[in-house]
Amino acid sequence: MNYTIISAASMGQTSFMGKDGQQVILDKYMLMLTDESGKSLAAELSQKPGKPAPKSGEAIRGTIEETKYGNKFKREQGIVGGSFGGRGRSQEERDEIMRQHALSQAIIYITEKAKYLSQKDALKFITGKEVLQVASYFHRYTRGAETV
Repeated sequence: MNYTIISAASMGQTSFMGKDGQQVILDKYMLMLTDESGKSLAAELSQKPGKPAPKSGEAIRGTIEETKYGNKFKREQGIVGGSFGGRGRSQEERDEIMRQHALSQAIIYITEKAKYLSQKDALKFITGKEVLQVASYFHRYTRGAETV
């Protein structure tokens, strides 16, 4: 479910022994949230130190579990490209991944196409400039800026 953070107060850190016998340290926050229907709720969030602290106005996605110690907020994990749960990816990271993929596909395309050319023509065709031109076209096409 999607929530909006109304307020987040640090409750310090907590530590316990993990299943592997290692000490686990977590930052704890008390969150005041509103759900999609506008209902207000309070829940505790625990997260690894170093993660950005939750902020007022931030959108957050997860579930609230009722425990004998009170409501616990569990972030939804693994949402790529979003600001909800998980780490997500910045626009710059997504663009870089698209460029890397376009480049790898351009190399495959050019080497496959070269198989149908004579060796002399293939050596002229397989250049860094040609690879980058094809990769640029693939990247523009993937972004929707180019059509066939």
